[in-house]
Amino acid sequence: ALQLCQDGLTLITQHNWQEFPASGFLYVALGELLRERNELRAAADYLDRGIRLGEAGGHHHILIIGQVWLAWLRQSEGNINGSQEAIRAALQLVQQHAVSRFWPLPSAACTQARLWIAQGHLAAASRWVQSSGLDEAQPMIPYLDETAYVTLARLRIAEGKLAEAESLLQRLHQAAAAADRNGSLIEILILQAITFVAQHQRNQAMSVLVQALQLAGPEGYIRLFIDEGEAVRGLIYDLRLAISDITLANYMEQLLAAFAVQSSDLDAALPPNQSETPPAATIANRKPFDTAQDKSKIVNLIDPLSERELEVLQLVAAGLSNRQIAEQLIITVGTVKTHINHIFSKLAVQSRTQAIVRGQEYGLL
Repeated sequence: ALQLCQDGLTLITQHNWQEFPASGFLYVALGELLRERNELRAAADYLDRGIRLGEAGGHHHILIIGQVWLAWLRQSEGNINGSQEAIRAALQLVQQHAVSRFWPLPSAACTQARLWIAQGHLAAASRWVQSSGLDEAQPMIPYLDETAYVTLARLRIAEGKLAEAESLLQRLHQAAAAADRNGSLIEILILQAITFVAQHQRNQAMSVLVQALQLAGPEGYIRLFIDEGEAVRGLIYDLRLAISDITLANYMEQLLAAFAVQSSDLDAALPPNQSETPPAATIANRKPFDTAQDKSKIVNLIDPLSERELEVLQLVAAGLSNRQIAEQLIITVGTVKTHINHIFSKLAVQSRTQAIVRGQEYGLL
């Protein structure tokens, strides 16, 4: 999907169609795809541009879907007020233009319910379910209602009604798998894993999560996992220790690093436009240890990190490769590897992900 959107972006650029109102569909789609890949700042830029074009051309469908996906972006940033504001704007547009369903785009009301669940407003989500006419016992779930029923399953998990959630998710799983809807199937598998964990069935949880990871890895899914929080992070951490497949292990390392950055961002309560991984240039150009408080962080260890090692650790946490770190610090790749080996030794860890987590524990990040 991302490649198709990038090809479309190339096409409209070649023909100077960038400011055509209809191009707003492409921009908001790119925004959502980049949000899922955890490229939040770029996602915000595309969503804002798409919404602007939708407003200029009076395309209410672009505006609605743009605001729906902007709501998810703000939620991913930890900006709850911004998320609620965006979804209210989408709902207002739906009412103004009498839009009941615009296939294949998600329902604004359903999205609001999902956000309520994510934000802990279960009573409000339950009222939406009661007014939506969903039949929880329905054996065959229509594709157009899939998102609504996945939302219902999320509510049942949040309410602790795990048997109901498990039954519903099994039917959703069968329907999505039969139609090769892998995007839907990944989310459903993750929810099944969460349900199994809640029922103390950890082996089953890990089994279905492996399936989700195998489907998600080639497509670069990130937010779908980290938005689910600690239960999924814990499973991925345990799986990483047990999995020998190099490709899958690298993907899990990427996810665990994203979990670590997300946790750090939310704890620090950064402004919405800074809630994603900071650009490499920002980190490289930042003066390290400008204050006594910064310097005090280095001495928390028996064998403290040097200022250069701490700078390398910060770049590792930002997701940079050894070569990218070398370019930012104007040193060789071999020197970067030496610094990382020293960091691993001093922090008593064996991987980048463990180093990030340990660095946070010591207040180094």
